[in-house]
Amino acid sequence: MGTAQTRVFENDDLFLEILRCTIPDAADVEARHGTDDPVQRPELRARTVMAFRLRRLDKRTKRIVDVHCEAFVRHVHRRCLRFRLATHRYANSGTSADEARRLVSVAENFRNVVRQSVWPTLLFNATALQFQSSLDHLFRTRIPSSLRDVYHLAAGDCAVCGWYCKLQLDSVPVWHQPHSRPGEYLPFTSHDHFVEVCFMEHAEHLQGRPPTMQLRVDEQFTDTDLDFLDFLHAIRQTPEHDACIKRLFAERRGIPEPREARRQSFIVHLPLFRFKLKSQWGLDSSIAEIFGKTDEQMRELIMIGSRSPRSARRTATFRDHVVF
Repeated sequence: MGTAQTRVFENDDLFLEILRCTIPDAADVEARHGTDDPVQRPELRARTVMAFRLRRLDKRTKRIVDVHCEAFVRHVHRRCLRFRLATHRYANSGTSADEARRLVSVAENFRNVVRQSVWPTLLFNATALQFQSSLDHLFRTRIPSSLRDVYHLAAGDCAVCGWYCKLQLDSVPVWHQPHSRPGEYLPFTSHDHFVEVCFMEHAEHLQGRPPTMQLRVDEQFTDTDLDFLDFLHAIRQTPEHDACIKRLFAERRGIPEPREARRQSFIVHLPLFRFKLKSQWGLDSSIAEIFGKTDEQMRELIMIGSRSPRSARRTATFRDHVVF
């Protein structure tokens, strides 16, 4: 290597400029947005993979790449928050009594939504901003907080499977609603992994009014719904059933809002099994996590529930679900 080349590679700033062509670059994505050659998700995924590989090259390269990628993720996160703010303003821009001023406000706020939509539309694979439902989904979609999150979004990986989901039939994101924090949409994840469950502190339909769970079914059962009923039939025979549900209600009483604290039932929309993607999901993000079970233990309980006598299972199934 010549002297000039050595000086270039020993200079961190110049070295980063060389690496910038192969790793995620926010400025490049935003500059190419709206042109004939925009950055597509496969290209972003390939650049993210290259960043992970370069980190293993040596300590100096790892340090330079880490600093750049941390700034990249902060920038993406900040831009997504700005999009949420712009969307909120657009949704509330039609309140002026002056019709001309209202129309100008709506147009200006929508242009701002489009300007701020670079990262949400790229990462969440959503482009139909003319539809209000698309804006609602984008506004509430989970924002990436790490380079790994960016990679999985660019790859279209399912949060439950850990890779591309074979069950996913459309691009509509699934709603993830834990019991103790606001819900959010998860793109590229099938609705068929999730169950909607009502937790009741005192079940009026059961003798002794014990704590219980009740499955909420939309028209017809999915395979995951049936697995949940088998799981419920098995877990109810253990002390963990009552203890875990009582823990959830005890935690909810610590929520500042009085209404939430007084409720004797609440509804969650969670995956039956644990998330496979490594991310900051928070506590009780799945049915398995609420009861402290691994996926293998969940499958064992489902098998135990499925081997129960048919008459008992029929009674339990009728009692433990409601069609809404």
